[in-house]
Formats: sequence, C-alpha cells, structure tokens
Amino acid sequence: NGIYCVPLEYSGEIRNLYVNGYSAVRARSEVLYEMREYYNSPETEGERDGFVIYPFMFPENLSEPESLELVFKTWWVSHRVPVDDIIYNDAEIIFKTDFVFYEDVQATLALKEGKKFYAENALEFLDNPGEFYYSKADKMLYYYPKAGEIIKECDIYIPKTEFLIDIKGTETEPV
Repeated sequence: NGIYCVPLEYSGEIRNLYVNGYSAVRARSEVLYEMREYYNSPETEGERDGFVIYPFMFPENLSEPESLELVFKTWWVSHRVPVDDIIYNDAEIIFKTDFVFYEDVQATLALKEGKKFYAENALEFLDNPGEFYYSKADKMLYYYPKAGEIIKECDIYIPKTEFLIDIKGTETEPV
C-alpha cells in the first residue's frame, strides 16, 4: 500500500513531522463531522463527558481510539480535544472526552452543538501521500510518501518543541 513504518521509542505526542524540510500532515479524516449534541454520562450526573455525532462515514473500531484527537477550527485557532474512548451505536457515535480541561475553550463557543470538526491521529485515516501517524501503543511511526519521494533518501525529523511561543490570555487577564 506504499506506507512505510519504522520503530520509534517516544512517549509523547507527535503532532509535527518534517520530510525534506516540508511539514507532513498528521493522518486525518477527509470528512468534516458535525457535533450533534453533548454527551452526558449517567455516571457523572449531568456533566459534559463528550460529543455525539451521526455515524456518517466514520470508521468503525479504530485500532487506538485513545490516540484520536478532534480538531475544531475557529478563526485562527485549532482546538484539539483528546478522545478517551469511543462508543459505537447504530444511530450515533459517542466520543468520550475530559471536558474539565476544556472549560475555557467552551467559553469561546468553539465547542458547541452544530460545530464541524475533523478527526486526527488514527492509522485508519492514513490514506493520502504526505500523511503520517505515530502509534504510541506499538511505538511505530507510519508515513505515506509523496509522489517521487524515495524514503531512503529523505531527511525526516520530529521537532522536540511543539510550540515556539505560547501566548495565553483572557478578557479579564489579557496578555
């Protein structure tokens, strides 16, 4: 299928990969999904515990659902929501997440019903040249080369720093 893989001992997230000086794309869905509603687990007494979507074109039984991230784009910001688990039903798919971490993001209205997002970081989404995926469970890095790339001749590197500058502020505590 043209996908290369190599063992890689690394315990963190890999969101960036560079091949011959150009940024590769983290494996992602081609479909934009719509958040239908919040998921409220019966065990947590009404807290927001995730999202519900229609099962339209979402792959069943991802190999590592806990590695998946949902990416909501608003203006110039990408909000990344890590998934803890996925519940598959006939009429819906539930992404269980930890909403406590995202209370500030919710205030910006980025994560609300009707918002569209794509899913990122699943081997099942590795289907386009120039995409990569890292499996923390298997400690394997996968890459789908672009046309003309000879993998043995490529300079491939992973940056250690995800953010060069991280500026955070609020309306009450501006930067």
